[in-house]
Amino acid sequence: MNIKSKTLFIFLFLFLTLTYGCSKNNDTAIPASRFTNLYENTFKPNCIRCHVPGQDPYDNLGVKLDFSTKEKAHSTLTTLKCAGQSSTFCADIPYVTARDLNQSYLVAILNRTYNNITNYAGKVNCVPYNIHIIDQHLTTEEQNSIIAWINEGAAI
Repeated sequence: MNIKSKTLFIFLFLFLTLTYGCSKNNDTAIPASRFTNLYENTFKPNCIRCHVPGQDPYDNLGVKLDFSTKEKAHSTLTTLKCAGQSSTFCADIPYVTARDLNQSYLVAILNRTYNNITNYAGKVNCVPYNIHIIDQHLTTEEQNSIIAWINEGAAI
């Protein structure tokens, strides 16, 4: 084998080894879930200061949402129902109902389209609490991400 052949052989060997290795690593990478992104980029910066044990909305107003960890945020959002002083007419509506925006109180308190509905989720006189629309100012992208997460099944 001459030098050109050896060089070509080494080049092809390295090329195939690196190409296979890189594609193999990309195939096994686990992308972050939509909820992880929501928690880190929307819920944690906007909700954690109030919705944890020891804060007024949690302890005094009866809204038991806990955003202290991603797991607790997901659990409370997907298992609890609307409660507390602001829920007189909206009590017992789930905060998140997978694949059903019209039965997800979280959407109603964060998105004007759903917030302006009287008798929300079929509950007579239920007009969702609107202070979060005023004080949180979630971007359209953040709101759309929450809506997409619910529409896709609200998985963690």
